[in-house]
Amino acid sequence: MKKLLSLLFLSTLLFMTSCKDDDEPTAEPTVEEMQQDIHQTFDGFVTCMQGYENGQFSTAVQNFLMMSNGEVNEDFAEMLTDELGEFDFDLEDFDMSGNSGVYTWSNVTEMWTYVSNTGNTLVFNFPSSSTGSVNNTSLTVNHYEMEPYTVDQNTDYFPTRFLASVEMDGNEIFNIDLDNVTYRQNGDYISPTNYDLEIRTAPMTHLFTLHENSAQEFEFNYSSSNDNSCNTTVSLEASTVLSDYVLFEDFEDFAHISGTVGHDALEIRFDVEANNLSNIDDPTVAQINQLVEAKVYLNNSEIGELEVADENDDTVIYIVFNDGTRENVENYVNDDLADELEAVFSNYIEN
Repeated sequence: MKKLLSLLFLSTLLFMTSCKDDDEPTAEPTVEEMQQDIHQTFDGFVTCMQGYENGQFSTAVQNFLMMSNGEVNEDFAEMLTDELGEFDFDLEDFDMSGNSGVYTWSNVTEMWTYVSNTGNTLVFNFPSSSTGSVNNTSLTVNHYEMEPYTVDQNTDYFPTRFLASVEMDGNEIFNIDLDNVTYRQNGDYISPTNYDLEIRTAPMTHLFTLHENSAQEFEFNYSSSNDNSCNTTVSLEASTVLSDYVLFEDFEDFAHISGTVGHDALEIRFDVEANNLSNIDDPTVAQINQLVEAKVYLNNSEIGELEVADENDDTVIYIVFNDGTRENVENYVNDDLADELEAVFSNYIEN
């Protein structure tokens, strides 16, 4: 059951879009044209990932960690962090004002020097690689705020505000902005109930939001883009059968799930009667198709829906176009796609 749901969810995730308005009426494209557009969307997704991998942030990370075919050399990074131990930072209950200042790495002494300031910011200057002789990289922390929660007489601190950025050679390659964070404690569980998070990993910008509608309902949204191209979106609305959704552990804890997943011109809008599906020990494909709805949209027009089928004891997912034409999703989501993405991120994947 879990394998089947995972397969359906994976296929849904890979059908991604952003909606576009079109005031001019146009003739409905043929199935062949729609199939071509879907293939182009997946080709475009691979191109987006290639642009990300070749971007400033990914390149900087690979150089800093000397990454190649999944192999990482962490010696330089560990030396930088180990030497910061001299300043005895308490990251759980961090005092921004007490630690504000400029920390500069010396390749000669292999130590950090520190100059305090009154700006209530932390700046760390260091080389972009172990072979670098110039401090061409700066990490700046502008805000770091925490909130304490006590469980079993132990106090832990959870972030409520965090703002930091990284510049290399004068160009910002990374930025993180966490704000509007709230938590709720239920016994030993402490979970976020709202937050806004923006992460810039040049050239991509990622936006995450979590919003609590009630103790049993929440909304989650994610979007990313590469300077207004390569748009990817995920939205999710969910309710649980539990009295408090922060206690959920697996799919069986959900009552209802709906949302959208999209990339450029392609979108899936799905609706899952999770509670009814979970109550069936071994659901048939007919029951799955009845309780899981996943409609496919192209340029904001419905072109078909996903349908589960059994073939030769294998579970197969089809896209059924409006005219009844059926096509196996594996024509788009297959080993060739996986191989292309693996090739893009080869430096991150161990052979």
